[in-house]
Amino acid sequence: MGYSIVLRILTNIAPYVLFLTISLYALKLKTSNTELKERLDYTQAHLILQNESIEKLELESQKYKTLQPKEKEKIKERYKQVIIKDHTCEAKLESYEALINAFKKNNP
Repeated sequence: MGYSIVLRILTNIAPYVLFLTISLYALKLKTSNTELKERLDYTQAHLILQNESIEKLELESQKYKTLQPKEKEKIKERYKQVIIKDHTCEAKLESYEALINAFKKNNP
């Protein structure tokens, strides 16, 4: 007799407990879904920024590659011949030092 009362109570309450459990689980899934959507939006925005910076670097690299031969040619033309006034070793050394100092940004 005692078991039948407990069984009757469980059969009457079980659907409500099951419904409550499923509802709470669905609510948890909805909140995790919104969190994941926010993370996805943030990640996509970050990816767009990275792609823009990569494209910018590619353009700069292409520009550098097109200008590099011109710069090399300028340097070759500028320092095509070494001007040596005397044929002594000291004069040659000074002329080479002058050429080296021309490449330095800060001359002492």
